[in-house]
Amino acid sequence: MSELRVGVLGWGAIGSAVGERLVAGTLPGVRLAAVASRRQSADAPAPVVDAAELPSRCDVVVEAAGHEGVVAHVPGLLAAGRRVILVSTGALRDRDLFTAIQSIGGHRLTITSGAVGGLDIIRACRFAGDIQVIRLTTTKPSHTLVQPWMDDDMVHALEAREELVECFRGSADDAAGRFPASVNVAATLAVTAGSWDLIEVSVVGDPTATSNRHVIEIDADAGSYRVELANRPLASNPRSSALVVASVLRDLDDLR
Repeated sequence: MSELRVGVLGWGAIGSAVGERLVAGTLPGVRLAAVASRRQSADAPAPVVDAAELPSRCDVVVEAAGHEGVVAHVPGLLAAGRRVILVSTGALRDRDLFTAIQSIGGHRLTITSGAVGGLDIIRACRFAGDIQVIRLTTTKPSHTLVQPWMDDDMVHALEAREELVECFRGSADDAAGRFPASVNVAATLAVTAGSWDLIEVSVVGDPTATSNRHVIEIDADAGSYRVELANRPLASNPRSSALVVASVLRDLDDLR
């Protein structure tokens, strides 16, 4: 079996954790070949290159560059014939971008399940009839949810860490935009369900939380389902779950 050359787009908490696991030999036959980062001085155990060089160095690219990175680079990577594992699924709330990605090379795009479960149930429900609603309640440590758009009262309530604070209730589309680093789960559910309109989202800050919790409730013609997850936070970035890194490694393992 030939070697699988992997590029990582974005050398932040998730990208670096994936890269370090590859260098440690977690997946034999899979090599970290290059890293593209806005920080050209990034301390990476592989050549740090411009994103435009990734297609010539890699067979598959792990995207961990945030929404802006998806917009700027993923269509070009797919057009160059490279497989892409997408972490920043919230970027797909841009319908024009999603349509362009699908037409350019949607079959080469893997949307990682990241920190969420139950996607197999949602996919099956689409074949069994209609899905009426999918409710997502995401609960994270309060201080990790503070965002620039919040008013002073909400910021104070989250930072005080004295009580539960529901800091958002609304659509998956809005949630993905308001919490670009924290609620990619909502976008993953929407893409899997084939509709952003089916997803109802609540985001809660919990001062006592030691895990990132997601409760997914599905009402569909096929039945009613509830999936509950409690993910340990990624040590280097508590806004993300450690399972995201493991999910990317699983996706790479599937490509070997």
